[in-house]
Amino acid sequence: MSFVSPIFVFNSLNTKRGGMTKATIHRANTLITEYPDTHFLTILFQKNHETIIENLYNTGELDKRVKVFNLFNDLDPAKNSSEDLRIKGNPDKEEEGFIAFKAKNAYRYFKDGLYVKYKKYDSFGRLAYIDYMNEARHRLRREEYNENGYLVRERHMDLFSNKPKLDRYFGKDGKCYLTTWLKPKDEEIFRCNLFYPEPLEFKNLEDLAAYWIYNRTTEINSPIVMSDNPKNFNLLLDKRLSDIKKVVVLHTIITI
Repeated sequence: MSFVSPIFVFNSLNTKRGGMTKATIHRANTLITEYPDTHFLTILFQKNHETIIENLYNTGELDKRVKVFNLFNDLDPAKNSSEDLRIKGNPDKEEEGFIAFKAKNAYRYFKDGLYVKYKKYDSFGRLAYIDYMNEARHRLRREEYNENGYLVRERHMDLFSNKPKLDRYFGKDGKCYLTTWLKPKDEEIFRCNLFYPEPLEFKNLEDLAAYWIYNRTTEINSPIVMSDNPKNFNLLLDKRLSDIKKVVVLHTIITI
């Protein structure tokens, strides 16, 4: 029965999850007993993706034999590097030259009377992100750090909506390998620029995901791509994936 490889295309996995995610993980755990090359391909950015998956493995919620790849992690050309050259955030709560005001799991920093930055910490006391302000107290950008304290994404803000308009993603070599442009109103991605291994532009995240899934599945024997989320059904219709077998799963409640 191992002549095919089940591939679950899913938005994201997490330790706190809804019924659809639980059902999909259960199906993957069942299929891995018959199909040893079962995969999850997740699409959305999670700055602590590796820790989340490791927790799912360690708790037994996800069978360790199920391979998980995330679009943003996998596109990093330096992902296999043993050395991490990304910027490491300063986790100190007190900084020389600044006056700090404590908030809940956070600190606001003033210099010469101006509010210049804001640091947020997670429940473990680790630096989660830093916001930088201009003289009018408008947020200019946000630096997001992973569980190891490395800068993984920088979000540039729209001054009018205070929402991101451009995201830059940093690989383990310290270089920006991908940018995504967003509509501040709803944070919908409308353009992606991938810089390595060659410069490529995509019209949206779905377009980028189809490119990535195609390249990832070329390395897998007899893939069958499955999706449980209706929002991803159009993604499976991309012409680059036309030769791949597909299965869509509908989740519904039947009342009698």
